[in-house]
Amino acid sequence: AGWLTSFHARNNEDSSSNEDDDDETDRKLKAINRCNWLTSPSRDDKLDFLNTISEDKDKLLQMLLWDIGFDFKLHPYQFEAARFVAGFESSFPLKKQAGANDDSSSSDDEDKAEDEAVREMMQFDEIGRFARTNSLHARQLKDRGMLLADEMGLGKTIE
Repeated sequence: AGWLTSFHARNNEDSSSNEDDDDETDRKLKAINRCNWLTSPSRDDKLDFLNTISEDKDKLLQMLLWDIGFDFKLHPYQFEAARFVAGFESSFPLKKQAGANDDSSSSDDEDKAEDEAVREMMQFDEIGRFARTNSLHARQLKDRGMLLADEMGLGKTIE
C-alpha cells in the first residue's frame, strides 16, 4: 500500500505521468489481484481448511497470510511460531489477548469496537480482506530479527 500512496503523491505533485509509472502500477495491481484467494479456484478448499482451525486469531492470521499472497496452509503448531518470527504478540491479529479478564484495562466501548473489528475481519469478501490487511499495517512490531530453531521437518521454511 505504501507504493500506491507514493504513486498518488507523485501524481498529485506532477500531473504528467510517464508510461513507465503506469506500466509499473498496472503490474503491481495485477500482482495484488493474483493474490486474491477470495476469487481464486482454490477458494472452497481454503474455506474448508479454515473450518478445521479452532481459534479465531489463527483463522484470521491464515486469511491474512493468504491476503498478502502467502499460499501455504499453516499447521496448528506453526501459528505461534509465525507470530514469533514476525515479531507480533501472541494475540495478533486481535488487539487483546483472548480470555483476558482484566476489566479495568478496557471499557465496554473498547470491547464492542474489538468485537466489531473481529466480525469485519472474519468476512470472506473485500471488506474482510481490507480489515485484515489494515490490522497488519496498524500494528507496530514489538521485536525484529527473531531466530527460530526447531527440529527438522516441522515447517521452518514456511514460518
